[in-house]
Amino acid sequence: VLRSFERMMGGEIFIPKIPSVKIIDLATAMAPNLEQKVVGIRPGEKIHEIMCPLDDSHLTLRFNDHFVITPSVEFEELSNTFATNNIGEKGIMVDTDFEYSSFSNDNFLSVEQIRKLQKL
Repeated sequence: VLRSFERMMGGEIFIPKIPSVKIIDLATAMAPNLEQKVVGIRPGEKIHEIMCPLDDSHLTLRFNDHFVITPSVEFEELSNTFATNNIGEKGIMVDTDFEYSSFSNDNFLSVEQIRKLQKL
């Protein structure tokens, strides 16, 4: 969050490139000795989280460790295209069919990796 304050021009949305977690793995890591009962999806519950939606791909820039969804409105006082942020990092536009979600993320934490994070 603090790094985003340094990077921001104003109005953009920052999405970090972070690992996803399967809920079963999270439960196993946190309570390995408890019995698990799968009850299925409940009304309104999502299976995957969409962080960069397809409809915003025309506004989305890819940086090394994050994505930026640029504002859909223009600010008179900003001449920046957001492709270079306030600390000089350069991003590139994503493809028009791009979507970043836990479904498309190929980086998932294992049970052991979750346990290591718990100890921090």
